[in-house]
Amino acid sequence: MASVALPFERHHMVRADPSAWAGMLAGRGDLADEPLLTAWAERGWPLIARRPSSEDVLGAVPALYEVALPTLRSARRLAPDDPGAARVQACMGLIATVEDSNLLYRGGLGGLAFGRRQARRFLDEDGVGSADWRARATTIHEAFVARRLSPGGCADLLAMALFVDGIGA
Repeated sequence: MASVALPFERHHMVRADPSAWAGMLAGRGDLADEPLLTAWAERGWPLIARRPSSEDVLGAVPALYEVALPTLRSARRLAPDDPGAARVQACMGLIATVEDSNLLYRGGLGGLAFGRRQARRFLDEDGVGSADWRARATTIHEAFVARRLSPGGCADLLAMALFVDGIGA
C-alpha cells in the first residue's frame, strides 16, 4: 500500500499499486473474500484516507438543531399540504452543509462537492417553494444515482430530525 506521511490533509487521495493491494489482502484472510475489496484491488482504484475529526461526532448535533430542524419546520410553511416537500428541503439543507462521509467514500472529494453544489442550487432556486421543485429534486436524485452517490449521513440526520420533531423537542 502506498505510504502517506502524517500529518496529512483531512482528506488525501492515495493511489495503491494492485500488487500492494494483493499483498495486503493476502495477509488479511478476513478481507480476501470480500468482492468489493478484491474488485477495488484488481482495478487499482484510489483510496481516500480520511483523518478523523472531533467534528465528525460533534458536528451532528449542530447539523440536527441548526440545519435540519429549522429547515424542516420552515419548509412546512412553503408547502403546508405536502409533508414530503419539507423532508426534501431538509435533506437538501443537510447535503449542502454537512460533510457526508458516505458521499465522500462513494464519490471522493468531487462527489462531495457535486452533492453540495446540487443541493445548494436547489435551495438557492427557492427549493420546495418553487412550482417545479419535484422535477428538480428528481433530476438531482437521478444525477446522484448515475454517479453512485448516496448521502447516507444526511439521511441519518434527517431521520433524527424527524424523530426529534415528532416528539416535540
